[in-house]
Amino acid sequence: MALLALAEIINRMNGGTGWLYKIVLVIVVLVLLRLFVMLSKKITLQIVHKTKTELDDLIVGALDMPFTVVIILLATKYLMNLLLTSSLLVVTQKVLNATIILFFTIATARVTKILLEYWGKKFKEKTRSSMDTAVLPLLEKFTIFTVYSLGFIIMLKHLGVEIGPFLASLGIAGLAISLAAQKTLANVIAGVSLVLDKNFKVGDVVKVNNDAGKVIDVGFRSTKIKTFDNELMVIPNSKLADAILLNFAKPDLSVRGVVEFGVNYGSDPEKVKKVVMKAIKKVDVILDDPEPRVRFLEMGDYALKFKMYFWVPKYTERFSTKEEVRTIIYNALNKAGIGIPFPTQTIYLNNAGKKK
Repeated sequence: MALLALAEIINRMNGGTGWLYKIVLVIVVLVLLRLFVMLSKKITLQIVHKTKTELDDLIVGALDMPFTVVIILLATKYLMNLLLTSSLLVVTQKVLNATIILFFTIATARVTKILLEYWGKKFKEKTRSSMDTAVLPLLEKFTIFTVYSLGFIIMLKHLGVEIGPFLASLGIAGLAISLAAQKTLANVIAGVSLVLDKNFKVGDVVKVNNDAGKVIDVGFRSTKIKTFDNELMVIPNSKLADAILLNFAKPDLSVRGVVEFGVNYGSDPEKVKKVVMKAIKKVDVILDDPEPRVRFLEMGDYALKFKMYFWVPKYTERFSTKEEVRTIIYNALNKAGIGIPFPTQTIYLNNAGKKK
């Protein structure tokens, strides 16, 4: 206030031209703005340091420079109304508006980059895919490019540049690129959807159509599966997204095992069940819940057919447990004197028309 009063006195002594008053006013406004920015920054940092997340600290740090410049530019824009003539003022205001938009764009791009990196880090912790290192940086660059492109277009508009032809050329170029890379884009989009859907992850054992194996990589364009024959199966992501996929690790690691067997006709089904149920108690890996069961399915052509149902805690233990259960059932039935038939055929000959 003292500076403004002094400026007013100097202004009157100078014959009322007002130039000294305006210059002092500009200095006062800039000093006050600087104090305002410093105080705002100090208060904001004190607030964000109390939070548990580091995200707000990063955002405040990224906005420090653009925020300060934008405040100064807004004040400068106001002060130019006092210092410049109308002819020069129009051009200056356009340049200042474009510059303000530029720093708004820089601030938006910085915050967007921080958010994408932060969420990308959280996303990587939940998935184990090489596509994270390929798609996430690409998504980040594409988003930042889009932010700067929009800011550049708005700047051109405020500078009075005709942007219609520019937008038309961008549309044609984008259409040409999309047509040329149609299959690649389809695989990339399908790969992103596969990861977001979380139907499987690296390390899961899956079955696609009639082929099964372990997922070793979900890539940018394709997914790699190592079959049980130690062969590498590469499936384009677009085809995998449309395929019927069986994941042995979902919804949890436990899985059911089934063993079929048959006994001779004349055997007591209830005795067969008791013998088998008693025998499989020796297999420690079989879960008690769900409870194992033996079902009498049908009277087949040459045997009474049964199925043994049991659960194991991990799908990786199913095949070895099925082999162990088969061996135990076979030995238990033999020990109990229950016959295990093999396929037979009985041929009847009609001798009625044979000559004596």
